[in-house]
Amino acid sequence: MKNILLTAFLVASLVAPALMSAQPVVGNITASQRSSGDRAVDISYDLSNGNGAMTVTVLVSNDNGATFSITPQAQYLTGDIGAGINNGTGYSIVWDAVTDVPETFWPQTRIRIIATEQGTGPGTVALAISSNVTAPVHQSAAQTLTFTFAQSVTGFDASDVTVTGATKGAFSGSGAAYTLGITGTGGTISVSVPESATNPGNLASTFSNFYQDTWTLSLPGAVPMELIRIPAGTFTMGSPTGELSRQSNETEHTVTLSQDFYLGKTEVTQQQWLAVRGSWPGPEPDSTRGVGNSFPAYYVSHNDIQSFMADLDTAITEPGTFGLPTESQWEYAARAGTTTRFNFGDGFGADEFCSAEAERTNNMWYCGNNSPSGTKAVGQKPANAWGLRDMHGNVWEWCADWYGSAYPGTVTDPTGPVSGSDRVIRAGSWGYGAQSCRSAYRDNFVPTFRFNNFGFRVLSPVQ
Repeated sequence: MKNILLTAFLVASLVAPALMSAQPVVGNITASQRSSGDRAVDISYDLSNGNGAMTVTVLVSNDNGATFSITPQAQYLTGDIGAGINNGTGYSIVWDAVTDVPETFWPQTRIRIIATEQGTGPGTVALAISSNVTAPVHQSAAQTLTFTFAQSVTGFDASDVTVTGATKGAFSGSGAAYTLGITGTGGTISVSVPESATNPGNLASTFSNFYQDTWTLSLPGAVPMELIRIPAGTFTMGSPTGELSRQSNETEHTVTLSQDFYLGKTEVTQQQWLAVRGSWPGPEPDSTRGVGNSFPAYYVSHNDIQSFMADLDTAITEPGTFGLPTESQWEYAARAGTTTRFNFGDGFGADEFCSAEAERTNNMWYCGNNSPSGTKAVGQKPANAWGLRDMHGNVWEWCADWYGSAYPGTVTDPTGPVSGSDRVIRAGSWGYGAQSCRSAYRDNFVPTFRFNNFGFRVLSPVQ
């Protein structure tokens, strides 16, 4: 039949149920049947206001537009259809309609054009996920994620976000920017907006922020020792000019630690020492300076500790070999991203020796709150941002390095001088003033020295 009148009802749609962008417009539409009698329909249209490439499809109604249930067979459609249609004018489709629609349906036929946005990438709308946290933090910390789309979207909510290693919190936003609060539960956090049935087009982006995890050793006799993973990073070691109680051997310099490492959550306890070594190398801890399973091991020299580490390596094979932290590893871990005198603040408000001051007495053991006199059970004061306890006060902590009075300049993975007469100690102790408990404070003793406030903590590099 020739010259059948075709009424064309042409609609533009953006199909993306969960994430819908501003709709493109299909305009300047014309549709006519060819006069040759072959029932081919010529359709021309324009695309505008889209975002990137689109996928164009055609649906047909034969009930005057009540339903669009017919998809013309691909082999009978030619022209600007399918994926990769860009914005612009003058697009066309030729439809060999005779194959798909019976002649008796022509008076009720309507045609719909659907333009599905592909976005700015191959099947995606570009999305970036960022965090207000710029450095790794401990597993229980909270952070806020920002989701930034390349264009405005609607229908995006917290259910579109997949999170592992954290729990979801408050969600807000509109247009192209949204925020979601999360709180870490341990290990590595992964956040993504994956493709799903309600989010077609492979719209996906991932975000990872390393949260500190732990490793619990089982020492002989099933005695536990907890290590915390400390991330690699760069920091300023030493103290700035003008810091209260600053010493001349604390020159600021930039240090990069290129490898994660595990560090003891607390100082090695008396129970842990005896589990590994079985006996004390010299004087035993006594009641006048603190005795008990949860009290730190003391009266141990730098040389004594080497025997402890050798026995620990024999007894425990994971996560790796064991040793003392270098001086730079110790200060990096103690600071946990802070630049104040202590990792809990500056502790101003009293003299630098044995006067009590609230911020200091709440966060460390030193001579300002040393009653009764002596060591205290580990872990009673609050942890720093990476979960480590007693990095200030309680007992001095031996480090691996030989002591040098001057720091080098910018350096990566420093291990101190190649030789010397004294080893580095850090942290201050219950019997010393507040100034010696600062993050940057350094002291030194011969490696054979044993004293009632000298202890240590264990390090193991990440393999």
